[in-house]
Amino acid sequence: VEWAFMSEEETVKLLQSYDGKNVMALELGGENINTFDFPSDGVVVIGSEEFGVSPELMKLCKSRISIPMAGTKGSLNVSVATGILLQRWFS
Repeated sequence: VEWAFMSEEETVKLLQSYDGKNVMALELGGENINTFDFPSDGVVVIGSEEFGVSPELMKLCKSRISIPMAGTKGSLNVSVATGILLQRWFS
């Protein structure tokens, strides 16, 4: 799986080149990951643990995917959430 760490400006340019096609964000308030219809290919934007995906980048995402949680915790560690998303997408 190819991956890259990029500045927000670089990420905006990359996502604009996809023109919204199969661009997804892993973020709170999205479609349940268990019912999401993952495309065969695409790009996932994963934000920081503290701030999530920026509003600028969210505008360029076609889909928002969320991991349902129980209990009092509102979010997961970004590496754990990424692992869950990648396992679900590729299974």
